[in-house]
Amino acid sequence: MDLDMYIQKKWTALFKFANFSQTGKFTFAEAMEYPVQLLRAGKVEHAFVLARAYKKHWDSILEALDKPKDEASVGQDDWVKAQTIVSKQDWYLRELIPTATMAFIDIMDIDKDGTVSFEEWRNYYTMQGVKSEEFIRSTFAKMDSNNDGVISRKEFEHALKVYNSRHEPGNDYSFLYTLD
Repeated sequence: MDLDMYIQKKWTALFKFANFSQTGKFTFAEAMEYPVQLLRAGKVEHAFVLARAYKKHWDSILEALDKPKDEASVGQDDWVKAQTIVSKQDWYLRELIPTATMAFIDIMDIDKDGTVSFEEWRNYYTMQGVKSEEFIRSTFAKMDSNNDGVISRKEFEHALKVYNSRHEPGNDYSFLYTLD
């Protein structure tokens, strides 16, 4: 697979993961779903930090597409095109990835110990509709890079940075955005 095709496949996976409505149009409301989940979990400050980061991301997507700031949805092809541009911007790795890491850990970390155990990982993916125990086990094993039985913020952030910055099939953490 050539590099352009790999990058397109990667951002298509992210689009499909985030497009909860499965309409083929990703909406600003869908972008705000994770901040809403944090609010429901009582993580108000983290919810606002994530909402600001996702709003900046949304605005950057629209800017890359030369669309007005009040545009409410983006189709898959446009999303992939814009995400390819936006993911190369310095702020994306410096701001968005650490913020997204914090959000995912907060959403998954049921016992509030700052890490994600296998059970918490399973619970999250099961709630997302994943039925394959093998998928859940193998993805957890890949994320738990030091094999200590939990996924730390450092391990999670590393996976998100690799997925979002290294456009090489050998460094693929695309399962993070897959519900198969």
